[in-house]
Amino acid sequence: MRILTAFGSTVLSQKLQSFLPYPVIQWSDNLQSEVELQGHLQAGRCDILILDPTLRWSQEANELARRHGADVLLFHGDLRDTANQIVRRIAPLLEASEEPLQPVRPTPPEAEEYDGPVRIIEREKIVEVEKIIEKERIVERQVRVAVPVHSYVSMQSKVCMFLNLTPRAGATFVTTTLATAVANRNLHCTLVEHPGNRPTLYDHLNVADLMPNYRPPFHVLEYGALKKEAQLLYEGIAMYLNHPQLPNGDVSAEEITKLVYELRHSPFIFYDASFAQEGFDADIFDEFDHVFLVVDPEPVLLQRIMPPTDGAPPTEEYLLVRDLLRLEEEGKLRLHIVVNRDNAGVDQRLLLQCLPKKPLAHIPALSTKQLYKAAWEARLIEVDDELDGSLMPILELLVPENFLRTGVEEERTGKGLFGRLFKK
Repeated sequence: MRILTAFGSTVLSQKLQSFLPYPVIQWSDNLQSEVELQGHLQAGRCDILILDPTLRWSQEANELARRHGADVLLFHGDLRDTANQIVRRIAPLLEASEEPLQPVRPTPPEAEEYDGPVRIIEREKIVEVEKIIEKERIVERQVRVAVPVHSYVSMQSKVCMFLNLTPRAGATFVTTTLATAVANRNLHCTLVEHPGNRPTLYDHLNVADLMPNYRPPFHVLEYGALKKEAQLLYEGIAMYLNHPQLPNGDVSAEEITKLVYELRHSPFIFYDASFAQEGFDADIFDEFDHVFLVVDPEPVLLQRIMPPTDGAPPTEEYLLVRDLLRLEEEGKLRLHIVVNRDNAGVDQRLLLQCLPKKPLAHIPALSTKQLYKAAWEARLIEVDDELDGSLMPILELLVPENFLRTGVEEERTGKGLFGRLFKK
């Protein structure tokens, strides 16, 4: 049986092959593009395709494989579950070749060296029992067995980076307000602070009093599992923040990858990054579906992301933008521009000439009164109708259409359940 793999990381493909050392399986190298897959399918060299649904070309690959009669198994972060599905598919071949048929079982962390961003999920059978009472005699009968599955199966998780290129451009503000807008729609959202950032939200939300035992995620991430103290729940948002007394130091791209895979159960993962003179490891961007470049319309700051002139050396900001545009051309991510603190004094025509591409959204400048009031009350900015409307282009990109209307809007417009009843 010929099995093809299409993972975002070659390490995952190699680890899956190590789980299934059966001679009846012929493995391919990890596929890197739709063109490679099409070549294998046209040559008739594919029975099963193991597909990572987070790949940019996953939908095309799924349709292409099914047209050629190949089975498709979607990988949701659990290698052992995928391996067990393959074992069940090849069971007749193993019995014919007298190979021992055994399910792939998880091993304790101390017995296995963890070397990949794999989310380990312990699955337990839940047995529901119905009790029948007959004249003081109780008869127990097993009704059905249920196995827990991934939450939000029908909503593919979206991993988004919000990146400041210049100091105080407002990536944290855009990230938190967008997370609040998503939470207002009763959707689970996860917010992660880049370990190189200052502990801005820790100080702003007064986490020292709110959760004294809080520890940042990179201090408690072990074997692909987060401990409970790494999460701060704030008004429907799961936050993973930095800590002023526990500096993360140099966190590698591999550690960030592990954290992202561990959080894949959340449909929205917002990663709050900031400008760093040394830049980012290029491998980090491979884990993100969308990169939102937050810019301040201040002319002096915009000059730093523009191409150099008169033989001047390029800035670090310009080089980073150039690399992001190249990754977008290669289909590895989608790059968006968000203009923060937009106001009537900005020359929109000149602004478009300075930016590398047309902005997706314009966030209006808030009054100093609103910002200071939120700071003194140790809370995030409330997302009113105007702010929610400015975020709508981003929400339409990430959130399914049936979730775009908030509960407050339905109540106000009379289009909720009771509004529809009274209208009738």
